[in-house]
Formats: sequence, structure tokens, C-alpha cells
Amino acid sequence: MPRSRPKISIPARTWVDLYAATSLNGGVAIPVGTKLLMQAVGRHGAYIVEDDQEPDIATTGNFYLNPLGAPWANNAGNIGLWAFSYSDTFIQVEEF
Repeated sequence: MPRSRPKISIPARTWVDLYAATSLNGGVAIPVGTKLLMQAVGRHGAYIVEDDQEPDIATTGNFYLNPLGAPWANNAGNIGLWAFSYSDTFIQVEEF
């Protein structure tokens, strides 16, 4: 049975490529396009954007993960996944 992955740190006002970040701490990156289950587990929420490059928070549509709210899953086959928060926070990301 696989172990849970480490939480992904989302530094304040910094876009984080969630697929790439799954390889941190010696892990193997989850391939882009894999369906993911995500939950904000820090004190603050995060905006989630499906895109193949770093988006612009001011002009890009997004989903919002509430802190310690319900998990959210993206669709399989997406082109990339990014997270942004105005305050330091964490997201738990697992393959779905």
C-alpha cells in the first residue's frame, strides 16, 4: 500500500506547479494529466488553476481550496496544475 505524500508548501504570492512539487523530498513526481485529490491543510486556502504554464492570478479562472475544507479532485488528462496563495499554506496532494 502506498504511503501518503508529504504536504506541498505554497509560499505566499508564489505559483507552485503541483505535479512537479510531488517529487520533492525524494519522491517520484506524479505524471501530468493524472487525476489528483487535493486538500488545503494549512491555515490558509489556495487558488488552483489547470494550465501548462504559470498563470496570472488576476486574469485566470480558478478553483479555491478552503483551509481544512472538503477535498477537491481535478479531471484526468489535464495539461498542468498550479496553486497560489496570498499567505503561506500547505496542500495535501495524492493520486486519485
